[in-house]
Amino acid sequence: MTKYQSVAPIRRYPYQSYNALTEITGKEGPWQLVNYWSHVRRRFIKRFESDGSPIAEEMLRQIALLYQIEKTVRGNGPGDRLVARREHAAPIIVALIHGTQRT
Repeated sequence: MTKYQSVAPIRRYPYQSYNALTEITGKEGPWQLVNYWSHVRRRFIKRFESDGSPIAEEMLRQIALLYQIEKTVRGNGPGDRLVARREHAAPIIVALIHGTQRT
C-alpha cells in the first residue's frame, strides 16, 4: 500500500489559532491548511455584482478555468490529478496570486 496523506479541510479565517495548527506534526508530517476556491469566488461575485469590477470579472473567469480543470480530472487517480493540476492549474494560480498582489 502506498503512503496516504490526509488533508484537514479547515475553513480558514484570519485567526492565529488556525495558523498554529500548521505547527502540529503527526506521524505523516505537519498539518496542511487548505482553502476553498468557492470562498474566494463568492467574494469576487459580490464585488462584480456590486460595481461591475472588471478585475473581479477576470478573477471569476480564471476561477472558472480551475473548476473546468477539476471537472476533467474528476474520477482519475491521484497521480493523474496531480499531473493535470501542476500542468494546467498551477500557472493559473500563479497568475492569480501575482494579479492580486499588484497595487
